[in-house]
Amino acid sequence: MLERVAVMLAGRAGSHSTLLRLICHLQDPETSTPRVLGIGDFVLRKGHNYGTILLDVETHQPVDLLPDRTTATVAGGSPSIPASR
Repeated sequence: MLERVAVMLAGRAGSHSTLLRLICHLQDPETSTPRVLGIGDFVLRKGHNYGTILLDVETHQPVDLLPDRTTATVAGGSPSIPASR
């Protein structure tokens, strides 16, 4: 129960170290390999920091965030996704 509260609050209330420790010890949810992958870019700080998001188009869930929007990074693939067919 405390883990669910920690995730919902994202460390905004209570002891940050306790909530963050609980969040860090949560296991990743089971996911399947996306059949259709969407790609988009986003800005963290206009003109300075850009990133790329990979989405499972069928479930509308994020799959991975890449640190920039260069072709080399995207072509290098994501460790979250096995090689595409």
